[in-house]
Amino acid sequence: MRAMMALVAGLLTMGCVAGPAAAESYVYAGQWGTQGTGPGQFSVISGIAWEAGRVYVTDMVPLLAERVQVFDAGGALISEGKDWDEESGATGGVDVDAAGAIYTSVVDVFTKTDAAFTLLLRRGREDLSPLPALFRPTDVAVAPSGEILIAEMAEHRITRLSPAGDLLGTIGSQGAGDGQFDFVGGVAVAPDGSIYATDHLGNRVLRFSASGQFLSAWGATGTEPGRFTNPRGIDVDGAGNVYVADWIGRRVQKFTADGAFICAFGAPGSADGQFNGPVDVAVAADGGTVYVADLLNYRVQRFDRQP
Repeated sequence: MRAMMALVAGLLTMGCVAGPAAAESYVYAGQWGTQGTGPGQFSVISGIAWEAGRVYVTDMVPLLAERVQVFDAGGALISEGKDWDEESGATGGVDVDAAGAIYTSVVDVFTKTDAAFTLLLRRGREDLSPLPALFRPTDVAVAPSGEILIAEMAEHRITRLSPAGDLLGTIGSQGAGDGQFDFVGGVAVAPDGSIYATDHLGNRVLRFSASGQFLSAWGATGTEPGRFTNPRGIDVDGAGNVYVADWIGRRVQKFTADGAFICAFGAPGSADGQFNGPVDVAVAADGGTVYVADLLNYRVQRFDRQP
């Protein structure tokens, strides 16, 4: 039994434990970042996104500001933008649209900037009446339609905004039923507009239509394939496959659009390919490269798919 457990742990660390849905693997391909507040360093890394070969990472510099750092696919720093709200106090998620606009969420504020970090749109506090102000948004995603989705962890809901920032409504409520959340961990949108979100304490992934109608859910508490221990970040590739950062489980799991388990990679630790708080995940459109925000190891790790 001990020998079998050691073998499984080794496979998780170095590559991918594959399920019946597909025979593929992801292997460790590099990393960047150290603890600090300088260029290319991370203090409180909280979100990650991929778009057109660039990797966008949100990070909080204590007592100074929040920022987004932009890297190339190999981890070379390209640019950095500071937060645009001095009262915010903590970073959340990040997403990028096809035009290069950057969307971020910070405590009770949502912002959109252009690629040069010029502020284009800001919503929060009084702007979303009749709803209460945004409260601790942990993630943000932009749909192919331009609709903006903001995951509000402690409000157990996803707030929907039009491309112009007007309130469209919300998805979800507190609970364990269909379409409900016990804290929302992350949100992502598939190419067909389907919305996926992690149920952080409910240990599930929930799937909704582009209009917000509940479609399905999968997952349960545990460490077996397809189960979760406090999932956080989530992303979807161009084929509709779903990638979930399993926070306490210290791994990333990949699923089909319908929730069939494909594979998993990662294990607890600080060595190459290991995680200490995988808070978010970003995947290239073709699914060939996955980037993981490794919060307590103060780094981004890259994994490449092996045919």
